Amino acid sequence: MSFEWLLGREYVQMHEVSRGRAPNGTPTYEAVVLFGRDPQTGAYGCMWLDNTGAGAFEPHGIGRGSVAGDSVPFLFHYTATDSFHTTFVYDRATDSWQWRMDNDSSGVRRPFARVTLTRR
Repeated sequence: MSFEWLLGREYVQMHEVSRGRAPNGTPTYEAVVLFGRDPQTGAYGCMWLDNTGAGAFEPHGIGRGSVAGDSVPFLFHYTATDSFHTTFVYDRATDSWQWRMDNDSSGVRRPFARVTLTRR
């Protein structure tokens, strides 16, 4: 996973490539994610592009969030009853980030994945 600033430090790009490989040798999962901040409201936006389904920038690939303490929770709406929560929580003691991903169906949240991001 790598991160880099883009367009005069207006956006951060996250590039995630899984270690797993498909039979044709390509990654089983790959994503390019763009994060941006509205300078007037302070709200964050996130555009998630991955190889699980190509589309013309479908709305369910756009998440919104606002800083809450040391975390930035993003919410992606899939349908009227289904959504996905992606929350990044900064741990000052270890200078690392916890990345929490949860499915939400009809208001019931279920953990999807937990990842710790550290600097190299």
